[in-house]
Amino acid sequence: MPMFWMLVRDSGDGRGYRQIIDLYRHNPSRLAANLPHRDPTVLAQVAQRISIVLWKDFISAVQSQVIEDEQIAMVLRELQSRAQ
Repeated sequence: MPMFWMLVRDSGDGRGYRQIIDLYRHNPSRLAANLPHRDPTVLAQVAQRISIVLWKDFISAVQSQVIEDEQIAMVLRELQSRAQ
């Protein structure tokens, strides 16, 4: 199942990425026009599932996991410092 996620600091209506995602969601043919080398049927599925994920929500979800690998924990700490 095709998906596209965008991790951002905020999802305000004035943000360009918010506007283009809304456009693609409501008009999948625009996404297909911008990606003519891709299967339009697959792109229609992508347009239905395109999402904006806030960094703070992603980090909150990951923080609830028990992380035993020190390298993964280090990456999470780095992400936390950049998301604030």
